[in-house]
Amino acid sequence: GSSDYSGYFLGIAPSLSNRVYYTSSHNMIFKSDNADKPTNEILWKTVRTKEVPHGSNQWQTTGTDRIPAFGIAIDPSNSNRIYLGYGDHGVWKSENNGLSFSPTAIVQEGKKKRVAGDISNVVIDPANSAIFYVTSGFHPGGGASENRLIKAKNYGDNAEVIGGTFQSIGGLPNGEQLDLIVDSISPYLYVSVYGKGVYRGNEGANSAWQWKQIFNI
Repeated sequence: GSSDYSGYFLGIAPSLSNRVYYTSSHNMIFKSDNADKPTNEILWKTVRTKEVPHGSNQWQTTGTDRIPAFGIAIDPSNSNRIYLGYGDHGVWKSENNGLSFSPTAIVQEGKKKRVAGDISNVVIDPANSAIFYVTSGFHPGGGASENRLIKAKNYGDNAEVIGGTFQSIGGLPNGEQLDLIVDSISPYLYVSVYGKGVYRGNEGANSAWQWKQIFNI
């Protein structure tokens, strides 16, 4: 069981309510495919490095070694497609209900140029599950934290920064992005930025995003 592990985040499959993923404070990820059963019947499995073949003492990564995950999302149109947002390795994707994971375009690649590193939210567009949005932050060159809001297309094969950064792209200021909501009816995204309020954004002409502050204290 997973009762000895404090939790970070939960993800549930919108189209399969008995499938639940759980990320823990011990850098472990658990899943259950029968979470709708009585509590004493629920089975949890770890999603991690596996022994291949069993008993060989030879180990193979599944793409989810013991790295903290702070964002998780399950595709509403395909419950086998899972996205994990790692604390320092970007977003990884599974197409087979967690048996294996591979990097999306939102990855951290050592000292190479990258789109993002520390992930805090992964939110799938309710109108188009091939698109998801990510809030992130990392320390380029060991300096001050740069926060980026990212749009991924084609299930994570392509990604672009649509807000934040030191340049305040589109009018969204740099700052820790605490939460993100994608409206299922209007074209708007809403993001809360620590110490700077709530911003609303939408994609305008030539795919340029525009952000406006709608609340601040």
